[in-house]
Amino acid sequence: MKEGIDRSIDLLDGAVDELRRLAHNLMPDLIVKYGLKETLRDYANRMSQSTCQVECEFLQFESTLST
Repeated sequence: MKEGIDRSIDLLDGAVDELRRLAHNLMPDLIVKYGLKETLRDYANRMSQSTCQVECEFLQFESTLST
């Protein structure tokens, strides 16, 4: 039982680390330079190479966002 809890904690720690990396990697400079869609696609590709398979699908996504 304890091993299962420890494993769950490790998985949650990994998810939190990935979320932090995501927040850090989605800096406004990347979004301004490449756009949100390409920035998200690039991040998903990099994450797929290191940890798990990630697919991005953009439904009804406009190329520009209103401010």
